[in-house]
Amino acid sequence: MEYSYSNGAVIYLNGRPLAFAMNPGGLRNSLGVMSHVGDAVYLPLRQGLNQIVFAVIECTGGWAFSARLDPRS
Repeated sequence: MEYSYSNGAVIYLNGRPLAFAMNPGGLRNSLGVMSHVGDAVYLPLRQGLNQIVFAVIECTGGWAFSARLDPRS
């Protein structure tokens, strides 16, 4: 799954943390805003129902996240 965030995020799959990422104030982007192209994490999905939770961290007065599954997988 590809994802992007501002200011930070923890991604959980089925109650287990998979990724922790910080980008306070858009420091990872020269424009100071959330990039549309971000990081990626492997989702070890199990058969049946899976739950993905984004815990979004706000540091600078605004937050956002986006995610998409890679259709080639």
